[in-house]
Amino acid sequence: MTKFKEIRHAFKNRQDPECARAIADAIWYTTLAVALVVFVLSMLYSGWLLYRVVYGVEREESGAVAADSISREELQAALDALEAERARYRALLADPPRIVDPS
Repeated sequence: MTKFKEIRHAFKNRQDPECARAIADAIWYTTLAVALVVFVLSMLYSGWLLYRVVYGVEREESGAVAADSISREELQAALDALEAERARYRALLADPPRIVDPS
């Protein structure tokens, strides 16, 4: 009896305990085969992505453009805003707001 005929016989006679082994083997080997296919496909896809990165296929698509430089005034304004935020944070640490418990 070939494997497929055995599995077909086991599924026709599911209620028979003697067929449980054939059904369990079929499910187990199917699960292993699907896992192997998923593993191989994920390795191939990862290798393809690595190849694209290493050999620079994406260099034409990257679109990396140097940003325009900012003026000293804009830089100073950003630094002043960060310093004001730091001072506000330190003030909140020193004197946390009083929050009333709602319950």
